[in-house]
Amino acid sequence: MSAIRPPRPADCHSTPGEHQAGLDCPVHCLATAIPGPAFRALAHALADRYPAKVPAVADLLALYHAGELARLPGLSPRSYAGVRNGLHAAGLITRHRRPAAAGRAAR
Repeated sequence: MSAIRPPRPADCHSTPGEHQAGLDCPVHCLATAIPGPAFRALAHALADRYPAKVPAVADLLALYHAGELARLPGLSPRSYAGVRNGLHAAGLITRHRRPAAAGRAAR
């Protein structure tokens, strides 16, 4: 049984998958949890949103919980689903639910 490695700080230089991504980790630490095409779309969308900083996992989760992640330009519904699944796989969200602010019109 392998031990879970502790989260690394935002300036970590570990390769993705080398440790459990924590809130202070840069988003690139989730590259192995999020499918490649979805991760690339996310990286481009976050670079546009945060041009002056390296976004952290906490920034990504804040966007998710505020319902803004699904509305990032360049992030398709399929990519959004891949990111959401990756967050779940990494243990950063506990269940798949649509954040309240991202709701669509009721049918």
